Parts: sequence; structure tokens; C-alpha cells
Amino acid sequence: MIAETITVQPTVEPVSIEEVRQQEGIDTSDDDVTIHRAVIAARKAVAHELGRVLISTTFAYRLNVFPAGDSLWLPSSPLISVTSVVYDDAAGDSQTLATTVYDVDTYATLGRIYLKRETSQVWPGTQDKEYAVVVTYKAGYGTAPKDVPENIRQAILLVAAHLVVHREAVTDEKLVELPMGVQYLLSPDELVSADS
Repeated sequence: MIAETITVQPTVEPVSIEEVRQQEGIDTSDDDVTIHRAVIAARKAVAHELGRVLISTTFAYRLNVFPAGDSLWLPSSPLISVTSVVYDDAAGDSQTLATTVYDVDTYATLGRIYLKRETSQVWPGTQDKEYAVVVTYKAGYGTAPKDVPENIRQAILLVAAHLVVHREAVTDEKLVELPMGVQYLLSPDELVSADS
């Protein structure tokens, strides 16, 4: 069995309430609660669409055994760092896998932990139980809004502003779809680093 849970949520959003206010020309803080909810919903929708974590989030990835091959791929990306690899050994004792056994690849689309080849490392044996291995790691573009690529931030801003202006799924007025720019901003060719 495999399971992943969030253990530490992001502490900031990629887009601020003030940025949404500026986008829509809102001069008061009367709607800040609604705007905040719209920003969270927009961030989650964009992250889901991309299959990526935007702001640094800590995960616990649980699996029954180490992989048969030399790489243990982590499901949430982009990978920032691995905090620990803890496992229950064959006797049922909790052990922390030494960093001399593995390296971390943060460059691949999906990050991974892989065995060090130069010292011919192998994965240790584990107790025969569910979730005998727990990898704690951080994924996201960084800890600050500026770390998120600008095209992704702009997509979140467009979606959040749309949700603030169009608060009902159905109205008597003309139906308005999400801005077309969102799809363009999130297209694979437009996914660039925050420095670009």
C-alpha cells in the first residue's frame, strides 16, 4: 500500500489579497474573506491542473517496502528536499536510513531518492507490515510568492479574480467562462522558472 499526506501546509499563498483587489479595482477590505477563499481555491485548482505543488509543503509518503530498483520516486513535485527516510526493520525497530546510503534528485520532473552507486548501496529489509517506510519531504517552488513562476501566479490571479466577480455558478446574467489566458499561462511551453 502507498499513501501520502500533508504534514505541514504552506504558510503563504502565491497571490495576495491585495493583488486580487488591484486586479479588480476593489478599494476596500470589505470582501477580504471572500477574496482569501477565492485565492485558496484558485491555488488548489491551478496546482491540480499542473500536478505540482506551488508553495513549500511537507509530505509524509508511506509505503510497505523499499522499491525493487535503485530509485524511490516521490509523487509530489517539484521536490525541494528530503527530510528523512524512516523504516521499520525486520525486527520491527524504527530506523532512520543514513544519507550515506542514498542521494536525492531534485532535477527530474518527479523527484527521487536513489541508491549511491559508487558505494554499491542496497535498500534495507523491512518488517512485513503496511507503511513500514515513511519518507518525509518538501515539495514546491519555494517558501515565498516570488518563488512561483510568474505565469503560474498570473493564472492564479485570473482565476481568483474571476471567482470574486462571478460568485454564483448560475445567474440571470450572461454566463462568463474562466479567462482564456489561464489555459495559455499553464501550457507546458509556458512553464518557466521564477527567474525567467
